[in-house]
Amino acid sequence: MRRPRIGSIVSYVILIGVTLISIFPFYMMIIMSTRESQDIVTKLYLTPGDHFLANGALVIKSGFLQFYWNSFYVAVLSSSLGMLISAMAGFALSKYDFKLRVFFFNFVMFVMMIPFGVSIIGFLIEMRSFGWSNTHLPLIISGMVSPYGVFLLTQFAKDGFPKEIMESARIDGCNEVGIFFRFFLPFTKAACLTLFLLIFIYSWNNFMIPLVFITKQSMYTIPLGIFAVGNQYRQEYGARLFALTFSTLPMLIIFAVNSKSLIRGLTAGAIKG
Repeated sequence: MRRPRIGSIVSYVILIGVTLISIFPFYMMIIMSTRESQDIVTKLYLTPGDHFLANGALVIKSGFLQFYWNSFYVAVLSSSLGMLISAMAGFALSKYDFKLRVFFFNFVMFVMMIPFGVSIIGFLIEMRSFGWSNTHLPLIISGMVSPYGVFLLTQFAKDGFPKEIMESARIDGCNEVGIFFRFFLPFTKAACLTLFLLIFIYSWNNFMIPLVFITKQSMYTIPLGIFAVGNQYRQEYGARLFALTFSTLPMLIIFAVNSKSLIRGLTAGAIKG
C-alpha cells in the first residue's frame, strides 16, 4: 500500500484551509442574520442566536418576497432571451459567409471593450424616450444584449458545429431555422448553458440599472430590496443580513449544481477558433 506523499498532504491541508477561509464570511453572515442588531455591533458571535424568526418577519413585512419574484422572472427572461439572441448571432457569424461579417464581428469585439458606465447615459435616454422607466424592460434588455455571449457562441461554433451537418440537413430538406434549433443548439449546449448561467448571475446581482430606472418599491429587485430593508429598519442589521443570506442562496445552488458545466463551457469557448 502506497503511503501518501508529504507534498500531497501539504496540498490538501492548504486547500482545506483556503476553503474554510472562503466559507467563513458566508457562515458569519448566516450567524449574524440570527442575532439582534445590538449583538452584531457589540460583539463577534460564532454561534446562532434566537432572533432568526423575528428578522425573517421584518424582511417579509418589507415586501421582500415580491422583490424575490421580480428578480427571478427578470433573470430568467434575460437569460433565456440573451442566450437565444447570442446563439443566433454566433450561428450566423460562424457558419455563413456574407458581406460585412468581419465588420460585425469586430464591432462586437469593440463593444466588449466599452465600460458599461460610459454607455449607461445613452441607455437611460433611450429607455426614457420609449416610456419604459419604472418597468422591468430596461433590466431585461440589458441582459438580452450580450456582446460577450455573441463572441462566446461564435468561437464555440467555429469548430463545435461542423458545416457537414448543415449540408446533410439541407439535403434532407431541413430549412435554416430547423438546422438552428434541431442541430446547432444541441451541439453548442455547453456554451449555451454557460451563457445562460452568466447572464442569470449578472441579472440577479445587478444593482446599477434597477437603481437608475426603478423608483416604485413594488418593482424593486433583490439588490434594491436589501437596500430598502436597510433604510426602513435602519438599526435592524440582522434583518438586512437575513435578506442578504437568502438572496445569496440561488447563486450557491447554481454554482453547486452547474460548476462543472460552467467551467467546461468557459474553457471550451476559450480554446475554440
